[in-house]
Amino acid sequence: MPNWLDLTNAEADKIIKPTTDWLDKTTNKSNSSSSSNIKIIDNRKINPVTNKPLNLNRDLKTGNYDRSTIQDIVQAANKWQVDPYEALAVSLQETGLGKADTDGDLSHAKSYNLIDSGLSEQEINSMTPQQKEANRLTYALSDKLKYAQKLGYKDPASQIQAYNGYGKLYTDADKTYYNGENKSFYGVDVSKQPLDLKKNPAYGKTILALVDMLKSNKEINDMVTPFKFTSNSAPSTLTGGTYDVGTTGSKYNNGGWLKNNWLDII
Repeated sequence: MPNWLDLTNAEADKIIKPTTDWLDKTTNKSNSSSSSNIKIIDNRKINPVTNKPLNLNRDLKTGNYDRSTIQDIVQAANKWQVDPYEALAVSLQETGLGKADTDGDLSHAKSYNLIDSGLSEQEINSMTPQQKEANRLTYALSDKLKYAQKLGYKDPASQIQAYNGYGKLYTDADKTYYNGENKSFYGVDVSKQPLDLKKNPAYGKTILALVDMLKSNKEINDMVTPFKFTSNSAPSTLTGGTYDVGTTGSKYNNGGWLKNNWLDII
């Protein structure tokens, strides 16, 4: 939904700078497969926004997806310290993990320029086009989660909703994209009353449902494992407390990552 994204709030002096000591674990179980694709089976049954059955012929994401795309997103998510499942779910929702766009877009976040992200020009130039798109996705997601926290949102669905925006959806929302008006979004009838995304974070709920679905995929789990967080959400969506975050030996404590030093993300 490219025109709904509220992606103008990044401020260069406040951007979360990625860690430079991220894990480079490119060898994992999934790489041993001879297939260039990963089969994703969307086992969702219920629309998380309406609590009604999904249209199984329209709403599911079952299909074959490029393995290298998934790998690049997982690695970029670790670099930007966001939950890799959330990053994959956002890309799946936005672009079908790149299948919906001919230009390799993984994020619908073109207003995010990696040169403003804190990455060096040398590091950016060393990336493949797909790696650049994966980093744009996770850079945008990390910044939007930070933005949501500044607005005071506590629950994960409302925080993830920042990626899509907090406006209202009317029948004429994004008419060009949909070739006309829509009577409903996320299964919610908007013909009489708009869908207020501040009160009902439909996008965020959808992403979390996709996260749960992706966690049932063994090949993706094997790929994520070297970077896996033991908490249920990305470090940037946690609020307080101390959590072990997998094999890195790092901890998240009251708003920051503890590695060699603090990275404040609140």
